[in-house]
Amino acid sequence: LLDRATLSYPTSREFSIKLEEMYGSGVYSDVVKYGEKQVIQFKIQMPNPKHVLDDKLFEEILLILNEVINNPLVDEGKFNREYFDNEVKNLRDEILGRVNDKMNYTYERCVEIMCQEEPFKINELGDIEKLDDITPEDLYSHYMNILKESDIDICVIGDIDFDSTEKIIKEKLYFNVETSIQYPKERISFDVDEVKYFEEKFKVNQGKIAIGYRSNTAIYDELYEASILFANILGGGANSKLFKNVREKESLCYYIHARNEKYKSIMIISSGIEFNNYDKVIELIDVEFKNMIEGNFTEEDMKIAKDNMISNLNAISDYPNTFMNYYYSTVVSGGKFNIEERKAAIADINKSEVIEAGKRIVKDTIYFLNREDN
Repeated sequence: LLDRATLSYPTSREFSIKLEEMYGSGVYSDVVKYGEKQVIQFKIQMPNPKHVLDDKLFEEILLILNEVINNPLVDEGKFNREYFDNEVKNLRDEILGRVNDKMNYTYERCVEIMCQEEPFKINELGDIEKLDDITPEDLYSHYMNILKESDIDICVIGDIDFDSTEKIIKEKLYFNVETSIQYPKERISFDVDEVKYFEEKFKVNQGKIAIGYRSNTAIYDELYEASILFANILGGGANSKLFKNVREKESLCYYIHARNEKYKSIMIISSGIEFNNYDKVIELIDVEFKNMIEGNFTEEDMKIAKDNMISNLNAISDYPNTFMNYYYSTVVSGGKFNIEERKAAIADINKSEVIEAGKRIVKDTIYFLNREDN
């Protein structure tokens, strides 16, 4: 709702025209899930004022951002009904549409089942049942509480003078935080007494597996990079153990990879399979995992995985939004921000550290997306 219209620009058309007049600058809002924290993000994007010869552009777009945050389109204590109804429909369609991407749906369902007693299970889009209970009045009241109770972080990137930029931001943006709520850190360490199994059936031509593991290594742990390296060697790409042995050698799957949820200390192995290969694929994944724990990987395996991790870090600074998101995620999670320090830490990881990190990893949940019986 917030970037649709404001009190000064009460229609989407007027709001869009205003931004076009500012050399096509953009104002955006969205919600991002960082671990167990839901973060509302407002972003502005603009051309370098030096290039358009407009030294007031930054101040003007900050005023628009302040309007979006503090003066949304509200009538008698509630959000505009027309825009509210439109956004409810859009969000409902987006929630229902999750199932259309079966690969991502399988991943998300594994996380939901794995973390069913934890806030991390909640999808950033929410759910249909809660959506139906929201009113324009309740939503506006909730938003007012967010503005009063939330920590606020401001990140800026560009060809700027930081001192003058900070001064302008403080002058043009208005905040009224009364009490900042402190949220606990995500629970990281878990003992798994029994692996959970869950199956859903759809009309599909390909089965999907997601296996959830508790890595028991937080982003601020000294073995964090080693834990990521373990996952990379195991299932990080075309040179990984799972890709070469399960997909290429045994031809048992269409894709297979391991992915880390760095905010929650979780590793998910995902794979697309023929339905009758389920047992064999699970068995071979266990074999490759056990081989890793026993140190059956080479220095060349480590070098390839390290190069891949370092290459990903190098690419972060190529794109302003990616770099900003990386920076902010480290602020939220307490991880290392300095990219050069992280690259050096990755280069220094030895084999015993990878094995030690791997021994902490425990299988928790297996989710299988199967086909419906005819």
